[in-house]
Amino acid sequence: DTKTGKTAYEGAVEVVLIDAETRSIVNSEKYRLSTLTEEELKDDTGLPEITSGCARFNRRERTERLGQKPLTECEIIAKYSDLDYNGHVNTARYVTFIEDALGKEFFEKNSVTEMDVQYNEEVLPGSAVCVRVYRDGDIIYCYGLSGETIKFEVILKI
Repeated sequence: DTKTGKTAYEGAVEVVLIDAETRSIVNSEKYRLSTLTEEELKDDTGLPEITSGCARFNRRERTERLGQKPLTECEIIAKYSDLDYNGHVNTARYVTFIEDALGKEFFEKNSVTEMDVQYNEEVLPGSAVCVRVYRDGDIIYCYGLSGETIKFEVILKI
């Protein structure tokens, strides 16, 4: 915030290069990136737990949570206006999906102090995504699912 000097937003980015035609990961020494194999992407059990800010994306806890009844859920269809230049859903639209799932009343009663977003798999135009919302105290867990595949996860601290 330019007036108070306080940090308004903080983020971290992990980048994976994707060949737009084959939709497969590009392993390029030119960019000095380490990439996961297709098999590692399918089976993430050996990958480290991701922790940052308010969020802890824990695979075991996620599985247990998804087995419970959600606080709310809604289906969203990715539209052309949701896409970025590369034909993927724009990063900001994932947040909009969560806002739509939580609704106006939630934001009138609650103030979000932190938000962590994890993108697991691209959402393509025309795709249906079921956004499921769970609450544990002052933490809101949101999952964007296509079938059984978790496309993205969002954790909010209120």
